[in-house]
Amino acid sequence: MGFERKLEGMLVIGVCVGLIITVIFMGHEHYFLGFHVLYGAIGVGFFLLTTKILSVIQREGKQDD
Repeated sequence: MGFERKLEGMLVIGVCVGLIITVIFMGHEHYFLGFHVLYGAIGVGFFLLTTKILSVIQREGKQDD
């Protein structure tokens, strides 16, 4: 359980850093680049959510055996 908590914390920190970078880029004149970074951060967030859901499903499947 401890390793999973650390991994989850690192993933949350990574997403937060991505969002902070997005805010910094959007503060400049390159709005187009900022939106791409924002969409990338959202995509990473959805990917992390999907992996979390799949790992829970996999754990439930192993418990059934």
